[in-house]
This record gives sequence, C-alpha cells and structure tokens, in this order.
Amino acid sequence: MKKALLSMAVIAIFSCTKESTEENRDSLQTSSEWFNEPIIGYEMPQKDIAYLQALGFSDEYVSVTHTIDESGDKRITYNIDDIMIYPEDLPAMLPKKSASETGHYRMPLIASNGFTYRIYAFTNNNAKANDAVNRAIDNYNLLFRQGKIGFNFQRLYNYDNRNLANIRIYFNDLGPRTTGRTGFPVRVNSSFVRPFSNIQVNRRMITGSTSRNYPTDRVEHTITHEIGHTMGLRHTDWFSRSSCANPNPEPWLGAVHIPGTPSQFSSNPIDANSLMNACSPLSAPGEFTAKDKIALDRTW
Repeated sequence: MKKALLSMAVIAIFSCTKESTEENRDSLQTSSEWFNEPIIGYEMPQKDIAYLQALGFSDEYVSVTHTIDESGDKRITYNIDDIMIYPEDLPAMLPKKSASETGHYRMPLIASNGFTYRIYAFTNNNAKANDAVNRAIDNYNLLFRQGKIGFNFQRLYNYDNRNLANIRIYFNDLGPRTTGRTGFPVRVNSSFVRPFSNIQVNRRMITGSTSRNYPTDRVEHTITHEIGHTMGLRHTDWFSRSSCANPNPEPWLGAVHIPGTPSQFSSNPIDANSLMNACSPLSAPGEFTAKDKIALDRTW
C-alpha cells in the first residue's frame, strides 16, 4: 500500500522553550469526580439515535454521562463499551460516502494518514505510566519507521504545551472492570479527519493496591489499544467478543473488514492474541501481532 508522505504536524505552533519533564500541576487524578457521572432520565434526541444507527450502533446499549473534555468543559457523553462519543461530533463521524463491506476491522471513517499526531499524557511523572505511554507510542512509530504506516506520534512533555496535543491521555478511576476508554475519529473538513482527542486509562493499573496486578506490558497494551480506537480501529473480535469471559457479539454493525486479515466468515476468524481484541489477559505483552500489523499496513 503506497504511504502518504509525512507532512508537518497537524498543529504547526511550536514552543520555543526546551521541553522539560512534567510539572506538579499535572495529576493522575485529573477531574476524576466528573468522569462518567451518570445522567438520570436523559432522553436522547431522535437525530442522535439516527446518527448512531447510521454508524452501526444501537442506542439501546448507550449509557449517558457527563465527562470533562480536554478544555475542562463538562459535556454530555454517549458511552458504548470502551468508546466515548460526544453528541455534537456525530455528524462528523459519518463517512462521505458509504464504505463497502470488504479478521480485523475498522470504522468507516478513519483518521487521516501522513501526519505527525502529538500526544500529551497526564502521568504526574509516575514511572510506570510514563514507561507504558512511551512503549505504546513506540509500537506505532516502529511501524512508521518500517514504512508500514504513514502516520506517527510525537510525545509532548511540557505541561504548558498540553493544548498543542492532538490526543491527551488521562489517568482516572474507571472502576474495577474497565481498563480504558476513548472515542472514534471525527471529520474536521473535506480533506482531514482527526483522531479522537482524549483517552482515559484506569489509574488503578498505575497506583494503589490493585496496580501490582497489572505489569507495565498490560498498561502498554491498554494505551496502544485505545490509541487504535482513536485512529479508527474496531475490536478484532467485535462479532463474537470471544476474548472475553462472557462472550457476546457487540450490539452494533458498521465494522469494515480490513482486507488481508481474517473476517468473521473465515474458517478461523479469530486472531486470539490481537491487541485490538475486546478483552485481554493480564499477561498480554502489549505488542501487535502479525495480523495486527497487516491491518495497520492495509489501512494506513
């Protein structure tokens, strides 16, 4: 697959100061009390139901909460499994034209190729969090250096540059069952689709009594997985969720098969160790499988 040439970063404003390590203002507990605050009695607008259905989602399985976005604003958020969607983004998530249904799966709309996307992580200099973020970024940048994908990531370290990031990673308490949460890409204009702008990682994997159960590889796995969603990748086993303890098909359609990888109709459709499977064991190595790499290569 011919790769697009690397262009300038999406945001072309650079700090003149040398980036330093994160400052104390950066916290692992960033506004955690506002993340996933349930909204009781919310009545979803019919237009939003229609948009969700057009994207292949069913409103029946959507929970509605308040979250804090990257600007610090409180926003209504639709939550489906580990995916977050802002209602106002729904129109921009639709593809310009219908994608044909052609293993591994992606959304009809994927983030634009050929860009350096910037990432800022609110780690408060936690060594385990920093290591996991760097490893996750390296998973993609290695494929970029090998010519297998046409985009890469640059990590920003200076707190003052956090607003220059295309993707921000927050460490918040997501409860005992969810390791990460993010959203899908959004169209900016006719020629550019941006990745979803924030990722939530469960800080229980980093700090506290349960953190010892999560090796750095497993945290790396979660961050790499959620970055994949921000770019437009779906769960590899969305049609069965066979990687989970209680497997059930995800209650929506709209997943586009990536040629060259097993599909739900293949005789052996499951890439058992795919980094994009819906669920993963604590022993997950945090690395792409051979089929994961094919999926990324064929998509970008």
